[in-house]
Amino acid sequence: MRLRLIRNPIIIKIAFLVFFCVMPMLASDGSLAVLQYPVSIRSAGMGQYFEPTSTPTAIYHLPDRRAEVSFWQWIGGVNGLALTVNRLPIAVTVNYLSINDIEYRTEVPSELSQFNFGYSNAAIGLTSGRTLGKFHTAMTVQYLWEKTLDYSARGIDISLSGDFDLTNSLYVTAGFRHAGFISALDQQSSHLPFAVFGQAAFHRNNFGVTGELTTGDFPVKLSGEYTFMSMIHLYGGIQVSQNVNGTGTQFYPSTGFEIDWQTFTLGYAMYQLNHPVNSHQYASIAWRF
Repeated sequence: MRLRLIRNPIIIKIAFLVFFCVMPMLASDGSLAVLQYPVSIRSAGMGQYFEPTSTPTAIYHLPDRRAEVSFWQWIGGVNGLALTVNRLPIAVTVNYLSINDIEYRTEVPSELSQFNFGYSNAAIGLTSGRTLGKFHTAMTVQYLWEKTLDYSARGIDISLSGDFDLTNSLYVTAGFRHAGFISALDQQSSHLPFAVFGQAAFHRNNFGVTGELTTGDFPVKLSGEYTFMSMIHLYGGIQVSQNVNGTGTQFYPSTGFEIDWQTFTLGYAMYQLNHPVNSHQYASIAWRF
């Protein structure tokens, strides 16, 4: 009985209508930095800061059993480390962000010679999915931790999405990301970057393309991937930003690649190539099992 209900096209249309018309009213901007950076070469190269392997489309249509370690660096003192382990239908992610800055003061000898700023972020997540015919679901739960020099905060982050197979190659997904709570940090309320999204993905043979609409910081995302010689994977994507402070529409392209070598994969990606400050450089090594 449950299976027939989920397969009913009327029920599916109503569910998508709720996601796109009702849930966006709950969306808000976020300040938790660790949730706004990619955690793998694939996600960085495709311009998606939420791990693509956590969506039902990736779990059930793009199976990839692997353990990956990614290192990334932005500007001096801003670094990150990410670990993802995918063994379908379960994925585990660990993401760590560290910001350390030193401001030297030499103009006023009576003041301190330098000012230190330290900020750390970590997220440990577990993703699990289920399938009912052509309908698939995936849920991610993350434990969050952030710390400055004097204060710390903890929280829980939940993301949920559903995927429906329109054809053997075309899939649509809808859901929400980053619902939950986090305690106060430095007597200020930190909040999660809650967003509702809709996604369409097409995958056939060695080629794939994904489009996404979201209520988050980048309302439109387009990305693609291509594999040739059965060992070289190319990724590319572009993010469209909101009109912030009258700056108009901004486009942020990303690119990356991976090369398979026996049971290992080496990767490199540049996230947001034209970022006003600098692009994010990613390097990774993955073990396929």
